[in-house]
Amino acid sequence: MFINREADLASDANDILKGPSLRILLAITPSFAARDVAHAVDAVVVNDSGQPRKSSLEEDHGGIPHLAYLDNNPDNDALAAQLGVLMESLPQGIVLGKTRNGSDLQRLDTLLSAEEAIRQLPVGATAILAVMGDNPAGLLNAESFTGRTPRLKGLGCNTSALRRNGGAAGTPRLAADITLLAASHAGVPAFSWLEPDLSGKALAEACTRARQDGFTALVTSQPTQVAAILATRDSDAETP
Repeated sequence: MFINREADLASDANDILKGPSLRILLAITPSFAARDVAHAVDAVVVNDSGQPRKSSLEEDHGGIPHLAYLDNNPDNDALAAQLGVLMESLPQGIVLGKTRNGSDLQRLDTLLSAEEAIRQLPVGATAILAVMGDNPAGLLNAESFTGRTPRLKGLGCNTSALRRNGGAAGTPRLAADITLLAASHAGVPAFSWLEPDLSGKALAEACTRARQDGFTALVTSQPTQVAAILATRDSDAETP
């Protein structure tokens, strides 16, 4: 098993999920307009379908960490080409969707090292947040993510995507539990996507449950859900 130890050279600046309070990641597209919640989020996850153009949110709030979403691809050349486009915007990290196993992490680590060399960036400057709970293979290979690359800064779950990618009905709770166990075993934080249609009491309960379960960050594509995550964060601060 090859592990790129040189990635240890990067600083802890890309540990976006670390912190005493619940972290908020906002999933956006380049045309996304959510300036009214920009002050509340800890990072933006940009899904731009391979276009390096910056979103209006990033341009107006340059201090917000920028993560680029990349769907895993078994075709190595296709994955490398897609990554090359995304790296033009110099993201702080890559959120790898449909991560099937630890070998996918090693492959991305190698590709990132090449991209960093091209751009004269420090080796390991770009973090990896791997979404394993959005596909059945990732959940079945949960143990394989440990020790593959120092770039790994979090393991995530996305139950909406899991249903689209062949997950059986009734698996969301199991997917969350396996993701939490895998993250603990790998020594990294766990993060979870909120269901986009949640609102009101159901949304508040989902945020509270995720925090109680052990997720350190929540990802949302809906600006209207940010307030509920903030309320959960505030309740954490008020708890003695």
